[in-house]
Amino acid sequence: MIGPFTSLAGNESPPYLEMIGFLGATVLMLIFVVWAIKRGKRRLHIILALCTFPVLFGAIHYAGAMDAYWNFPPLPLRVHLSFAVAATVFVFLVAFSGVLHLRGLVSKRFHARLAWSFLGLVLLASMTGVWIFIVGEPK
Repeated sequence: MIGPFTSLAGNESPPYLEMIGFLGATVLMLIFVVWAIKRGKRRLHIILALCTFPVLFGAIHYAGAMDAYWNFPPLPLRVHLSFAVAATVFVFLVAFSGVLHLRGLVSKRFHARLAWSFLGLVLLASMTGVWIFIVGEPK
């Protein structure tokens, strides 16, 4: 059985592959979400955006599991978590603004600016995530 911090292999080894897999899948999903709307495929954009949620939260789950296996210096970790938490909050703001846009209550431009801000925060969280592994060490 897969527990909250158990790898898919079923042992207590660090879930590196799961974290990298979910992170890669999240990036790929976000690329497809942007691609769909740039091609004018609104319905596909909405479906892909909704499908991105569980993949994103899988990445967050396994990234959080790394704390049990890795020592991260406090300052780099704080910087990373600032971007990661902000991105997590923004994903809900983007989704909410998307619903409001579909109902004609906010402009496409407003929703797009929130979405691009979210993508920027994801990029910063990803870059600082790499940084904390570079400056950290295994437990």
